Amino acid sequence: MIKGLLLGVMMLIDTANINTCDIDNLYAKSMLVYEVDREYNILYLTDSNGNGWEYVGIEDLGVGDVVDCLMYDNQTDIIYDDKIVKLQYSGFTAEG
Repeated sequence: MIKGLLLGVMMLIDTANINTCDIDNLYAKSMLVYEVDREYNILYLTDSNGNGWEYVGIEDLGVGDVVDCLMYDNQTDIIYDDKIVKLQYSGFTAEG
């Protein structure tokens, strides 16, 4: 069971971004797309704490979309050097 779960998580990881995979260094984070740069193919994201993130690979995402991210902690205690390994559409926000 645990081997199957570990294999499933490892299959989700974009190995171009991370050379070694240690499940203890991965975590999930939801973010909001607040800007899209179509010329350079970059998404600008913010998390619930107000931290800003960038991700290369727009696909069909737009401003106001919510995404779930698989994050790599870079084996450090600070969040500012963490990397987005995988990003997936989760929903959208509607302004009232």
